[in-house]
Amino acid sequence: MIEPLIHFLGTELELNAEEVADLLWLTLERQKRTKNIVVTEPQETPETESDHPTFADESKPQPESPPTPTPPQPSQVGIYTRPPDLKVNEDLKPEPSRFTDNPENFTIANTRSKLDLPSYGDNPTRWHRPVEQVNWYQAKEFCDRLSKLTGKPYRLPTEAEWEYACRAVITDHSSVTTQELTLAEWNQNYQQPFHFGKTITGDLANYRASFPYADEPPGEYRSQTTPVGYFKVANAFGLYDMHGNVWEWCQDDFHNNYHGAPTDGSAWLDPQNYNPDNQSYLDESSKNNSNKVIRGGSWDFNPLRCRCASRNLDVARVNYLNVVGFRVVSGPPRT
Repeated sequence: MIEPLIHFLGTELELNAEEVADLLWLTLERQKRTKNIVVTEPQETPETESDHPTFADESKPQPESPPTPTPPQPSQVGIYTRPPDLKVNEDLKPEPSRFTDNPENFTIANTRSKLDLPSYGDNPTRWHRPVEQVNWYQAKEFCDRLSKLTGKPYRLPTEAEWEYACRAVITDHSSVTTQELTLAEWNQNYQQPFHFGKTITGDLANYRASFPYADEPPGEYRSQTTPVGYFKVANAFGLYDMHGNVWEWCQDDFHNNYHGAPTDGSAWLDPQNYNPDNQSYLDESSKNNSNKVIRGGSWDFNPLRCRCASRNLDVARVNYLNVVGFRVVSGPPRT
């Protein structure tokens, strides 16, 4: 069992565009604040006779010059501090997502009955949706900028960390060795397809619920992302939307199976794609641009893709898809 040595950022961990705008970009609100800045320019004054030099009679006492009056200073209406330059490698769009309008069909009453989150206010807005249409490099850039801004390490999860966080099994696997549970019993009780149990429905997650899972009846296919935490179904670690809504980028390069994978929870990176000496990845222009692992399923995929163990879909790092987003991990990289 991988020890929970990392802490996921907050309890609503799918990154939404509000967090992106607040942390990384010059938002419209900040631009509006510049209108209140008082800028004082040197003012030209008309020339007078006294402005021209004259030759005084030094034999006569000269009157003392009166002190130069200090011009009145305009009152400071507002202060605008330009945010620090956070760019590390990539340019980021202020709004990359496809779903940029207010979530449809999420009325005040509906939202309050589903989820009681103070940040929702009276009505959910676009900013409560998870961000999507960001490629792997941009997701990594966000983590790097967040680290630069806060002074704390943030990164994408490894594939092993992601599945550990999704399952959120608190019972220690060592219980198998102490005869409390057999391996088969442990798998039966804790290795479920979903963190909430053996099945999934459209009332628990956002996916293509018109495709039923197991013996469940067909459900609602929403055709869009939903506000983070909309279904009010968190796992034992307090994480929302681990199944469906948007796929989530991981650090790992994609491999067809786990043969040769690390056993310590670290990212599985192919040597030709990663330079451990300077901690750098291939840039977008590289011809040897491997695919990356994404996890969790999305609003447009069937329920099989939403299972904890599903990892069959690999995506090129440079791809922008409206079904792929990311969540972040706070903690140093595993070595």
